[in-house]
Amino acid sequence: MNSDSSFIELVRSLVVQLPVVLVCIAGLVVAVVKWRESGGAAKWALLGFGAVLFLSFAMPVVYSMINQSKIAGTDIAQIRAFHMRLNVLWSVLRAVSYGLLLVAIFAGRRTGAPPSLPKP
Repeated sequence: MNSDSSFIELVRSLVVQLPVVLVCIAGLVVAVVKWRESGGAAKWALLGFGAVLFLSFAMPVVYSMINQSKIAGTDIAQIRAFHMRLNVLWSVLRAVSYGLLLVAIFAGRRTGAPPSLPKP
């Protein structure tokens, strides 16, 4: 694979991630704007959205680097095994990022009964 086609493939992979990147940027902006109102939750949201944003760039870059460095004659079974391990790693990292967002949802919330509604 030559460098031009590798670069084009990397750009395509990054473009596919664009919706996720835009949502993460929006989430980061909201977390910063709401920092004073919900400090603890905003911190967890920054970590979660930051992790998802990082993975949105890291995954295509790493796969592109791997595809560029494949050596002719490498056993296809070895390549598949390596990709499987890498997919498991990405899955675990995505799960951690979603866990951070889940913590952000509940961080700083009061426990106990919700306030009662006024009676008409």
